[in-house]
Amino acid sequence: MNVEYSFESNYVRTRNGWLHGVTDDYGNHVYRGIPFAAPPVGERRFKDPAPALNWQGVREADHYGPEAVQMYGAFDAEKNTFVDDPDGRTAEYSGEDCLYLNIWSPAKSEAEKLPVFVWIHGGAFMGGSGSGFLYRGGSLAQRGIVVVTINYRMSVLGFLSHPSFARHGNFAIMDQTMALRWVKDNIEVFGGDPDQITVGGQSAGACSVGCLINSPYTEGLFSRAVMESGTMYGCMLGATKEKAQMDALGEEFVSACLGGVVTKLYTMDALELTKLGNAFVMGKGEGLLWRPCIDGDVIEKPMDQLFREQTRGIDILTGCTEYEFLSDYSPEALKEGISEEEFTRLADALRSDTDTYDALKKAMPYTTKEESLYQYSRLKAAAILSDMKDMASVNAEKGNKTFVYQFRKYTADPKGLYKSPHSAELPYLFGVVGRGGAFPWIESPWTAADFAMMHEVQTLWSDFVKGNPMKTADGREWKPCGGADEDVMILG
Repeated sequence: MNVEYSFESNYVRTRNGWLHGVTDDYGNHVYRGIPFAAPPVGERRFKDPAPALNWQGVREADHYGPEAVQMYGAFDAEKNTFVDDPDGRTAEYSGEDCLYLNIWSPAKSEAEKLPVFVWIHGGAFMGGSGSGFLYRGGSLAQRGIVVVTINYRMSVLGFLSHPSFARHGNFAIMDQTMALRWVKDNIEVFGGDPDQITVGGQSAGACSVGCLINSPYTEGLFSRAVMESGTMYGCMLGATKEKAQMDALGEEFVSACLGGVVTKLYTMDALELTKLGNAFVMGKGEGLLWRPCIDGDVIEKPMDQLFREQTRGIDILTGCTEYEFLSDYSPEALKEGISEEEFTRLADALRSDTDTYDALKKAMPYTTKEESLYQYSRLKAAAILSDMKDMASVNAEKGNKTFVYQFRKYTADPKGLYKSPHSAELPYLFGVVGRGGAFPWIESPWTAADFAMMHEVQTLWSDFVKGNPMKTADGREWKPCGGADEDVMILG
């Protein structure tokens, strides 16, 4: 081979063609914007992803592909629309041609066969991307693993179901499946091991991982899974709707927003369609309606039933923060709090169908208005943790290991309000130095304790990906969870 086309010079030959990557500040081989499927545009909208197209010559993999179509900014309930994004992002950052992945490899040669960690971003199934700066894989890859981040279709383009479709929603889950299949088929040329693939995600990404664990389409594509602040059933995905319900929602959307003209689903601009779809579900005030559904195929039946019945040997690392979703509230809202009546309504909406959850509600009652949202946030975290421990018990019965954690390190929040909210662990996992606070993407100076936590989290997670025993810096062995509180690893 010509010396210029060597692995050391960031050239690799995938099944679709040659790629030329770059070297990052850590010394990793980095390949950005790799298409893992054909563009889901035109007649491919609202269809399963098709295999990636081959290319001629060398494709420069030095820039990220477009993010999936999404709205940047916050939803204004009074105006039933989205306001400007505070970070100045606009529609030009996203596009319907979005099925790309990114790879960070610390390998010295193609033959190294390092364990692989495929990451699925969160964002309520409505926002985010694999190229978001919270998920840059360079720092984590230095732990001796190949890191892959992916995009997938979201919102109405990823989950709309309609009686006229061949696939009833779940396009996003099939996108994620296609990405895993591409990684399985190609990762060896990047120095990765196709037989040691872990799929992980956070929030909606973790819920996606739950779907992938139980989908018949992912058999053999991965052997371990990471689920952060998201579950496959219970208080986060327990109310997954049936195909008929999602079809009815799709028909209502077409009638209310498209004048009943089904063909507009295919002819309308993708961003405009997404705007209408997001405003439609947000305006209903029923939570995440664009989400995975039980279609009898990708998700054949309720997820808890699927997980109990399937026999795959998949070890799982899972957990949540101490104050889940606290950062959904403004400082003013936190100080004002909510009434006992509203607290009870929110608590009951989480889940009230098990003795375990009823016990949690009794252990975390309403105290004062000033503490109400903190208490509700802790209750929500406890409910998520309860589902995870139940999942661990089921997995143990099948001879598999599940490692459960709770992240309790308070982030550097100047106002001292947000403690350890949803997503608080992400800057430490990906080594995004100088981020934290009320939201992990806010600039916040790191102390020695922050760097120590980064080392802790990266070491534990990478050891799991490698299949190694896990120990904390102070010598605590992370043992598999059998469902008991004492089996939960406390971080922070």
